[in-house]
Amino acid sequence: MPGIACGNVCFLACFSAGGVRGVRGLRAAGGGLIGRQGSSRRASGRTGTLARPDRTDGQECPSYLGQDLVGWRDEEVTMCWLRVGGGPLATAVLGWLLWCSVSGASGAAEGASAEGDAKSSPAALAMYADAANYQNRQAFELAAEEWSRFLERFGADPLASKAEHYLGVCRMQLKQYAAAATAFQAVIEKHPKFELIQDACLNLGWCQYCQAEAGDKELFKQAAATFDKLAKDFPQGTFADQALFYQGEALYALGERKDAAMAYGRLATGHPKSRFHPDALYALGVTLEEMGEWSKARQAYEMFVEGYPKHELLTEVRMRVAESILQEGDAAQAESLFAEVAAVDGFDSADHALFRQAHCAARQEKLAEAAALYAAVATRFPKSAHVPDALLSAGRCYYRAGEYGKAAGLFEQAIAAGGDQVAEAGHWLARIHLRNRAYDQALKLVDETLAKAANHAFATNLKLDRADALYEMEGRRADALQEYLAVFKADPRHELAPQALYYAAFAAFDLQKFAEAEQLANQFLQNFPQDPLVPDARYVVAECLLIKKEYASAEPIYRQLIEQHSDRAECELWRVRLGLAVYLQQNYEGAIALLEPLLAESQSSDTKAEVQFLIGVCRFRLKQFADAVKSLQGSVSASATWRQADETLLYLARSQRELSQWEDAEGTLLKLQQSFPQSQLLAESHYFLGELRFAAGKYAEAVAAYDRVVLGWPQSSFTPFSVYGRGWALLKQGLFEEAAKSLSSLIALEPPHRLRNDALLTRGMCYRQLKQHAEAIADIEQFLASNPEPARRADACYERGLAEVSAQQYDRAVKTFSSLLAEHAQYPAADKVLYELAWAQKSLGDQSGAVASFAALAEKHPNSPLAAEANFHRAEDRYAAKEYAQAVEVYGLALSSASDAGLQQKILHKLGWTYYQMAQYPQAMEQFDRQLKVSAEGPLAADASFMRGECLFKSGEHEKALAAFLGTDRAGLSSPQMAVLLQLHAGQAAGQLGKWDQSLELLDAFVQSHPDSNFLAEAYFERGQAKQKLGKLDDAALDFQQAAERSRGAVGARAQFMIGEIRFQQKDFAQAIKDFQRVMFRAVPEGAEAELHNWQAKAGYEAGRCCEVQVQAAQAPSEKARLVAEATKFYRYVVEEHAENELAAQAKKRLLDLAKL
Repeated sequence: MPGIACGNVCFLACFSAGGVRGVRGLRAAGGGLIGRQGSSRRASGRTGTLARPDRTDGQECPSYLGQDLVGWRDEEVTMCWLRVGGGPLATAVLGWLLWCSVSGASGAAEGASAEGDAKSSPAALAMYADAANYQNRQAFELAAEEWSRFLERFGADPLASKAEHYLGVCRMQLKQYAAAATAFQAVIEKHPKFELIQDACLNLGWCQYCQAEAGDKELFKQAAATFDKLAKDFPQGTFADQALFYQGEALYALGERKDAAMAYGRLATGHPKSRFHPDALYALGVTLEEMGEWSKARQAYEMFVEGYPKHELLTEVRMRVAESILQEGDAAQAESLFAEVAAVDGFDSADHALFRQAHCAARQEKLAEAAALYAAVATRFPKSAHVPDALLSAGRCYYRAGEYGKAAGLFEQAIAAGGDQVAEAGHWLARIHLRNRAYDQALKLVDETLAKAANHAFATNLKLDRADALYEMEGRRADALQEYLAVFKADPRHELAPQALYYAAFAAFDLQKFAEAEQLANQFLQNFPQDPLVPDARYVVAECLLIKKEYASAEPIYRQLIEQHSDRAECELWRVRLGLAVYLQQNYEGAIALLEPLLAESQSSDTKAEVQFLIGVCRFRLKQFADAVKSLQGSVSASATWRQADETLLYLARSQRELSQWEDAEGTLLKLQQSFPQSQLLAESHYFLGELRFAAGKYAEAVAAYDRVVLGWPQSSFTPFSVYGRGWALLKQGLFEEAAKSLSSLIALEPPHRLRNDALLTRGMCYRQLKQHAEAIADIEQFLASNPEPARRADACYERGLAEVSAQQYDRAVKTFSSLLAEHAQYPAADKVLYELAWAQKSLGDQSGAVASFAALAEKHPNSPLAAEANFHRAEDRYAAKEYAQAVEVYGLALSSASDAGLQQKILHKLGWTYYQMAQYPQAMEQFDRQLKVSAEGPLAADASFMRGECLFKSGEHEKALAAFLGTDRAGLSSPQMAVLLQLHAGQAAGQLGKWDQSLELLDAFVQSHPDSNFLAEAYFERGQAKQKLGKLDDAALDFQQAAERSRGAVGARAQFMIGEIRFQQKDFAQAIKDFQRVMFRAVPEGAEAELHNWQAKAGYEAGRCCEVQVQAAQAPSEKARLVAEATKFYRYVVEEHAENELAAQAKKRLLDLAKL
């Protein structure tokens, strides 16, 4: 029967709004949701749109206009349609009336029962028609009112059931779901045989569902029951598939996953052609996922993929197939499928697929590949919610793969991204810092992270990281111990508590707090008897017992470790320690029996050496000396550097001595002395070994030998001599403070030793080197007071002079050195005395005295290594006095005796400068060339190269000068000023050669590199010239302006003049005149008069020319007269104010010519 078309729109809209569902949280292997999504499938939003439900309000609502329509003529029916009006309702009425006219009265029962037709009054039919028309016109509120009025006035009418039904439809369209539900419920209860009873049931269920979604969750139960009843009462009905689907939805919303799955399953198997079939498969798969029924979920998804290859949810479902396969344990197959899905263009969850692909790779231990995939999530999908976890996971994979640099970068990105992952990322990055021994960096990172995440699950990891960092830092292990204990005490049940407590025990042991270490290790064993660190804790206990000399108590612990943990790498060590414990109980045979099997089993050279040593000592104690020698030699052969190798040599020597192998024993002792100079076992070392080493210049080895005497035999008669020799050996090594301390112990001996005075002089030398000048002079004075022999006295005076120089007591030093030379004219080191005397005099400002001393040195000791430098200083004096010719001569003397390349290049360099100052540029360049041959890479090489360029520049050889400038290493120049001049002069040289592009490039670089240079004005001027030559007049004018502003001297005046020239060239005569006037009337700085006046004269002359040029073009007599007057004024300016200038004569001539006009 025809019905109301618009009611169906409401139902579709409602179902569309509620039926959108998206990617639910996919469970990881461990059961957690990847990406921390919520478990509510509706909350996450579906990636596709579900099929909408069928029409549920029947066909179009009939509009009854009369009771007895049989026999109406067609034209009368048409007239009725016209009266009602056009549109769906009118069409419906027309259709129904036509049907009635054909079918007769008996056929009217389908639209309204025969009883209804007989009883419906014209008023009821009219009101019904109005309500239907309102509804069809989508005036739902008006229609609802009309249906309500109909029910009030005609509640017993046969059409009342339909009116109540359509009242519900209108209420539903108005989203008044409670009122609509009441209407549909009334229809169902009052009219169980109602022809639209299925529609009413479906609508009732939907209204209950919508109310539940709006907040009244209990109504999901009613909705599920209503849909269940509809499906059971009408299993073959039109809406059975929809009823099953939405029954599943309601049950799902209630969290009744199993019942929801049954509803979806009934639809999937019972209605394979339903439009809801793909959605049912999808929903069934998701529900089974959440139930952990991955195999069944996969079957549902695969049915979807096979049956609906073009469905909009296909890619998502394939992703869920991959997830199911992964959860079933096939990471490889899942990875392949995730990769296919992630590559689909436009797939909204491609980031999730790529994230899970990476997870699959990680599950297969393809760590580098997994890390790259995780990192790609952040790269390809920077706004994805997975980015923080992806960065963290990528970092973890690289960490596990040992690629710590890459891991660190990703952890840093994860920290920068913020969020919940910061704490874990901070932990792993801290572990990397610890691996890299960047302990300060690790500590800083942990503290910063804890400040942000003090209550995070990884806070304990971070605190443990902090303790680890402190443990490795110098002087912080005691702090680390407290930190480990704090972590343990804060939460003794935390999974990291065992580690914290064990590390505390280990730290205490390392700090030699053995009692505390033993107590903490025992506490660990009591609290965590099943922890993997139990063997390590037991080992700490055993070692503490060994230190306490409780050997018998330690032995069973080692045995227990070996028996219960034979697979541990440390087992070999425990076996050695067990042998030691047995040895220390003097059970030598038992120790040998325990240790000998290790010789064949161990792969470690140090372990073999230790085992052989313990066996050898056992043999020694058993007086089996020959066997002891074999074992101890075997230890030396296994490792000559293991921690007790020196003791091994000692026992070997003792065993050889017992066998009367004297030479071998001596050789072993010498080997001991040579291999272990710091050993505490060198009782046999002696003073003469130190003396031999000192004579050979082996001062460090000599100190070692002397130390053995001093430490081994403090009462020996050789000890004072060893102390004295030790002091000299330390002094020779530059260890002055230690040497002074050693000598002080000798000087303090009572009664005084005969070496005391010599020790005083030697200690004075040490004090001088330490810049303890008063102490040095005091010691030397005491020595001199002892009336030493003349040669020793001269040495002491020289030392005193050196001390006085160091103390900046230059006047006293001059007297000391002068007295020494007077008293000991043949002193072997007189050249050194003169050298020091000269420097002392220079320090006093006595330049003439210093020069005289340098001259005496050079003249009296021409073969001295210091003669060349002495002459150099003499030449420097002449250079400073600008007596360049004399300087050249003395520099030559210095050069003739200089053997040191460094001094040679200095002399040649200054010689070049001297010729340069004399304007003898070829000779200057020759010296610079010689300098570069002596040392092309020396500290003055760049300066020499620059000065070559300067010489060539001054000589007008601009091509060569430019090459020299460009070939100079600017970074090697000794003066910033040189670097400035190099660039400037290079640019000028290029300009002189007409290489304007190159000149411009060089000057551009200069301006950029030296924005604060005093030569900037000159650089701007030169650059302006280059631009002018290249025709860039406006740019040139700008550079000239910069030069004019920066220079008040000739450069600025010339630059301003050039601006006028450019304006003249551009025929902008008025502006040119102004620019020339700026030169003419420019303030003249003191000292710059001559050059500036020249440019002022030129500017005045050119201003006159500007006016004169315009005279020829002037049309009006008045304008021509004005220009002549202006030109006359400018030429007179030149004649009157710059009469000495060469342009004055030309200006006069111009004045004569102008007077004729």
